[in-house]
Amino acid sequence: FLGDNNRLSDQIEFQTRIPKFQLKVLSLSNCGSNNLGLKFPHFLFYQYDLRIIDLSHNSVRTFPVWLLENNTRLEVFHLINCSLMGPFLLPSYPNPHANSIDISDNHLEGPIPTNIGLIFPNLRNLKTSRILIQGHIPTSLGDMHFLEILDYSNINLSGQIPKHLTIGCPYLLFFKLSNNNLSGQISLSLVNLTTLTYLYLDNNHFTGKFPDSVSISLSLEALDISNNHMYGKLPRWMGNMSSLLGIAMFSNHIEGPIPVEFCKLS
Repeated sequence: FLGDNNRLSDQIEFQTRIPKFQLKVLSLSNCGSNNLGLKFPHFLFYQYDLRIIDLSHNSVRTFPVWLLENNTRLEVFHLINCSLMGPFLLPSYPNPHANSIDISDNHLEGPIPTNIGLIFPNLRNLKTSRILIQGHIPTSLGDMHFLEILDYSNINLSGQIPKHLTIGCPYLLFFKLSNNNLSGQISLSLVNLTTLTYLYLDNNHFTGKFPDSVSISLSLEALDISNNHMYGKLPRWMGNMSSLLGIAMFSNHIEGPIPVEFCKLS
């Protein structure tokens, strides 16, 4: 069922009795309804085989964890900019089919659930940026062996980058922790992320200097560590990162010459 980009009201109803159909896809993004969250379509409470749900850019308001509970084979769950309030809720049992979860641009509160990696062990895309959540990165994220996209920017995380995350997610491609309160040295375990392509650690409180002889990832295309407290000289090994397209390091305490090896970068 596709109803995107419409002006649907809160009176969406197909029938009052229990429906005989089971949908695989429900997309109602950007419907212009201010009250969608006050009254979901009646038939939706009797759907148990949904694989894709997209309610983005509506006023859902209350986190609809019952959709996760009812649809145990759900693969995609997108609620971007839905005015969600309250805690980030998870179903009570694992969903090995979940592939992509995006709840960016909301007003959720409290910590990220500590068991998120156990509930969604095969997740590839996790975006929770700009949702006001606080605290640390859950250790269970290290159990997501297939995670490719992790966007935890603008949610007031504290502490250091957990070593379990960089070791437990060997296929991570996009790693964004911008605009948080993370501190300490940038973990050398990032070298284990051999497929890492985009790394954003800007606007935090990282300190220390770059390692002298270790590359983060030869496949890296974008690196942003701006607005931190890094010091020392630029590492010569960056000249060997042939895939690098963009580097942002402003507002740190880096000194010395630009290494001649940087001339190798195309």
